[in-house]
Order: sequence, then C-alpha cells, then structure tokens
Amino acid sequence: MELAWAGALLLLSIIFTLISSFRMYKKKGQLPPGPTPWPILGNLFQRDVLPLNKSFKKLTAKYGPIFTVWIGSKPMVALCGYEVVKDALINQAEEFGARTLMPLNRRVFQNKGFDTTDERKWKELRRFTLSTLRDFGMGKKRMSERVQEEALCLVEEIAAKKRFSKETEHCSLTQES
Repeated sequence: MELAWAGALLLLSIIFTLISSFRMYKKKGQLPPGPTPWPILGNLFQRDVLPLNKSFKKLTAKYGPIFTVWIGSKPMVALCGYEVVKDALINQAEEFGARTLMPLNRRVFQNKGFDTTDERKWKELRRFTLSTLRDFGMGKKRMSERVQEEALCLVEEIAAKKRFSKETEHCSLTQES
C-alpha cells in the first residue's frame, strides 16, 4: 500500500514538473532570449546567472541589452544600458508602467518605495516629492546648476576611489505576469 502511495506521489510530481515546464517554455517563445531555465527553479541555481549584479555584463554580451532571466517560474526581463532603460521607461512607459511585483519585494519594502508601490500610492508619492522639491528650488536655474555641480563632484570622488568607472552600467528588471 505504501509503495502505491509513493508511486502515485512520484507520478503526480512528474506530471506537475512536465506541466510547469510546458507553461514555462510556452511563455519563453514570447520573451527576449536568455539562459535556458530549469523547470520550477528557473535560473535560480545556475552558476552563470547568480548573483545577478555580477552576471549582467556576461549576459548582455551573450544575449544583447534585453534578455530574460527566470526567477523560479516567473520571467524577469532585464534591460541593460542607459539608452535601453530610457527608451523603455520614457518612450514605452505604458507597457512598462504597470508591471507586477514579486511577493518578496512587497514584504521587504512594504509598498513604500517608488518602484514597489501600486499606482495610486505612486502618484501620491510623486506629487509629494515634486512639491517638496519645488519648495527647495527645483526648476529654478540656480538650484539646477548647484545640483549638477554637486553631482559632478560626487562622480569625480567616486572615480578617484576607483570603486566604479564613470561609465557605470544602468540596468533594470521587470517581471512579466
């Protein structure tokens, strides 16, 4: 009897793995190229993918500035490079504006950041931020010059310590639902 239960459990897990693999590969055809994911785990335990911050350059060289990485069974589209991120977030804001978030992000950030909140809260945060920045002189030429001067000093200081180059990579991740 126990052997029958073990066999049934094994059969169910194989069927579940096959169904999830089929669904994953069905989605994969509609997404940018990327490393081949494992069923259920995605790219989580592949040596060339994690940690993401170190592997983005390798993945960009192999797949181009737009590629897909699977976190579990969820596809994440990575955008690497200033021009690609700018094009996605500014010129194609409608497509990238309402992306879903992973439950871990919601739990860690508690919907309090610009990139982890829903649309209503995001608009409220944006309105507050813009009004506060206007109170401090944003949009006025003298403030703009001061901010640019401080930013240049910061970049020079970071470059002097040789921790980063002046041509730092710009990357963004978005999750396909």
